[in-house]
Amino acid sequence: MKKLGIIGGMGPLATNIFYKEIIDHTQASKDQDHIWTVISSHSTMPDRTKVILENLDKEIILKDVRKDLEIMEAAKVDLISIPCNTFHYFYDEVAKETKIEILNMIDLAVKEFKNLYGNKALILSTVGTRQAKVYEKYGKLYGLETIKIDDKFSKAINDLIYRIKSTGETYEEDFKKLVGDLQAAYKPDGFMVACTELSVIDRKGLEFNIIDSMDILVRESIKNLGYTYKEG
Repeated sequence: MKKLGIIGGMGPLATNIFYKEIIDHTQASKDQDHIWTVISSHSTMPDRTKVILENLDKEIILKDVRKDLEIMEAAKVDLISIPCNTFHYFYDEVAKETKIEILNMIDLAVKEFKNLYGNKALILSTVGTRQAKVYEKYGKLYGLETIKIDDKFSKAINDLIYRIKSTGETYEEDFKKLVGDLQAAYKPDGFMVACTELSVIDRKGLEFNIIDSMDILVRESIKNLGYTYKEG
């Protein structure tokens, strides 16, 4: 059976949710039907946003993730998923470090949004992801416009993400109010949840078009390993 490798811990709560989603969405009737999964919860990985914002050497991240890749190679996993949007700023360099396929969560999510909702997406992400223009890079490939928002909203999103990191709480009402304010101000075709901390929030009741990059990564991780993805 094929194995899934998860390089996580960025943050641990998001990794926990990602693995739970893998379990919940794999068609299985017994333990043996689930995916053999190897998880490296690398919570001590240097802060990706800090490296990006301060224009530090990417080697700071690469030297740490090599430890994870060694684990994955020793375990002979067939596919690697990394449930952290900001980390994908380093995707091209990391992919060169191993022969194991690493799913590109950003590329997958941008294609999905374009196919479902249209041409104008508002990205809900850390300041680091926004400044690194990770989503803009892939948006250009598919003709997707990523809406530029002012510093007030950018800071509000970033602050919410780091509150979730630090407390483990989900702040659903704060999130819903923020999304409503953004919809009124910018009128996007939809939103892209582009930080795995925001993926822990229950978005029931929101009437806006929303794609969550983690949801896409869950589905594609399961399907790429030859398992059946269970909706719901």
